[in-house]
Amino acid sequence: MPIQIGNLVGLPGRAVNGEWEIVPDTDNGGFSIPLSITTGTKGDIRILIASGPEYSSDVAQEALLGIQTLIDPELIQGTLITINSFAQKWEKLPDSNKPAFPGWSKGDLTEQVAHAVLNDLLKQVDYALFLEGPKP
Repeated sequence: MPIQIGNLVGLPGRAVNGEWEIVPDTDNGGFSIPLSITTGTKGDIRILIASGPEYSSDVAQEALLGIQTLIDPELIQGTLITINSFAQKWEKLPDSNKPAFPGWSKGDLTEQVAHAVLNDLLKQVDYALFLEGPKP
């Protein structure tokens, strides 16, 4: 089954890589993250693997890239969604250290991003795995 996350659409038997434009670029700034959707030809389970979201780790990012290269959309059942460098991107948000979830669609940039991550991404997945680095 096709899956859409913002401006990116995953189709059965294909992989799509791009920037998920969470908040369009405006005068106040925008926000996007690198996202990959690999969809098998059958199966409905949707799994998210992300590096972060709290602590950035080069090891976590390398592991995630390794997983992405090993996945063949013709052989998997379901959908694998991956996000690289989530922690590094999140840290660039103003007020990134404030409690932002569940967010608010009309709030500040950080609240808008939190709202989109929860409603446009996390509500579409069955399982989520976050690869964290050590706490600084």
